[in-house]
Amino acid sequence: MQTKRWTYLVLGLGKTGMSCVRHLHKKSARFAMADSRSHVNDVSEFVREHSDIDIFWGAWDLDVLLQAEVLVISPGIALHEPVIAQAIEQGVSVSSDIELFMAAVERPVIAVTGSNGKSTVVSLLGDMAKHASLSVPVGGNIGLPVLDLLDPNGSELCVDGQYAYDAYVLELSSFQLERLPAMNFACACILNLSEDHMDRYDSYQQYVDAKQRVYLSADVCVFNRDDQLTNVTSDSISTCYLSFGVNEPNMNEYGLSIVDGDLGQKRIALMRGDSVLLYADDMRLQGRHNLINGLSALAMSDAMGWDQQASINALMGFTGLSHRCEYVDTINGVMYINDSKGTNVGATLAAIDGLCALTDKRVVLIAGGEGKGADFSELHGAMKRFGRAVVCIGMDGPQLMNVLSDAVDNHMAVDMNSAVQRASELAHSGDYVLLSPACASFDMFKNFEHRGDVFIDCVTQLGQQGGGHV
Repeated sequence: MQTKRWTYLVLGLGKTGMSCVRHLHKKSARFAMADSRSHVNDVSEFVREHSDIDIFWGAWDLDVLLQAEVLVISPGIALHEPVIAQAIEQGVSVSSDIELFMAAVERPVIAVTGSNGKSTVVSLLGDMAKHASLSVPVGGNIGLPVLDLLDPNGSELCVDGQYAYDAYVLELSSFQLERLPAMNFACACILNLSEDHMDRYDSYQQYVDAKQRVYLSADVCVFNRDDQLTNVTSDSISTCYLSFGVNEPNMNEYGLSIVDGDLGQKRIALMRGDSVLLYADDMRLQGRHNLINGLSALAMSDAMGWDQQASINALMGFTGLSHRCEYVDTINGVMYINDSKGTNVGATLAAIDGLCALTDKRVVLIAGGEGKGADFSELHGAMKRFGRAVVCIGMDGPQLMNVLSDAVDNHMAVDMNSAVQRASELAHSGDYVLLSPACASFDMFKNFEHRGDVFIDCVTQLGQQGGGHV
């Protein structure tokens, strides 16, 4: 058999690909690099410093690919690209950054995937670990590439002969999972599934199958019992299964219950079996979807044996990721929520439903901007059911006002400060003021982050004007 020129060929030299390059260099592996583009600026310095490493630019060359034993393929590159598929058919193996990472670590790894909420849940798990005085970094499809969590020699980081980390939490996309063999994850979870990346997959089932690979050989499988597609259908050898969902849980399941509070009022409780873990109104993270995210994180932290009260404390104080139903402040009994990432009607509907569907609270919505031809009429039913008022801003604010004129009290504001001031006047104690524009931001702001930051500044100024904080 002809000796291959390299053990590894890294395909794709973006953020993940270059983390693979650095790792293989640290491990003194025989490898080469390739990218289908003609040049990548961020690679220039590495190429200058390592002129002995072969690098190939431009369209994939089958002869080059066949000179490697293993193709380390970046997540953004599809395995069914013709030249890559031919190389695989001719016996070249496939690997990824996740597989290289798993080969390098011995500490337990939590793997989280799903169509929505991954970043929130893995960030929450990282916060739960901190509250339990554990050192647990978060990486993968969020934050650092996983290989950058290793030490300068490409091994698991140690301090004074002891492992520096107690565990790892990884956010994994379908692209990362589709090329992954069975991994011995300590805990694996699919949060939810809905159609996504259909330009990458031939069918929805193919996408689901990629996600299901996270369960292969996992010690504990955690699934959403409200979403049948997240249930364990792969050939997992796990004997431990935990579930979470919106309904009342059976023993050792996680779910929601309506219970009587101390003063006789009805409260939503996050439960494990018949035990109350905490009440929804004690959380800063708002919305039904975030109650489910919280339940999933509690299930995983319990599966890992982390201090449960520490996890509960973390969940109570967690405000969410920036600009995604992010808690900002409570002033005069009104809770201000920044969902500037809600740049389309569907996202705004999800935010309103998430905040109000399980409660009798109402929302004063700040919305508008560059509508991109959206059909705002879809907001009519939600605002008629849950709305207190709408304050419109931006280029398409007048159109939004017209659509919602017979659904809810509506007003126009010239800028964000005026919108926040008006919303504060319209809101009742116990209401939400929600920035979820259902529009792009470019008519008034640099981007949705800038829009959200301005909203937060305006709310902060409102509180400093003498509003009562809670």
